[in-house]
Amino acid sequence: MPPMPSVTLPTVPQVTLPPMPAIVVPKAVLPPMPKVTLPTVMMAPMPAIVVPKVTLPPLPFVPNVNVPMPFAAPPPSA
Repeated sequence: MPPMPSVTLPTVPQVTLPPMPAIVVPKAVLPPMPKVTLPTVMMAPMPAIVVPKVTLPPLPFVPNVNVPMPFAAPPPSA
C-alpha cells in the first residue's frame, strides 16, 4: 500500500511547471498605464482662478464681529 501513493505524487507537479512561464507575457500591459497621468495637468489651472474670487465677498461681513466685543468687559471687572 505505501509504494502506490508515492508514485502518484511526483506525476502531478510535473504538469504545473510548463504553464507557469506563460504569465511573463501579460507584463506588456503595464507600459500604457502611465499615459493616464497627462490629464491631471488640466485640474491645476482651474482652481487657481476660482479660489481668489470666493475670498472677496466674505470680507464685508467681517465688521459684524464688533458685537461680541462687549462681552469681554464683564470678566475683568469681576
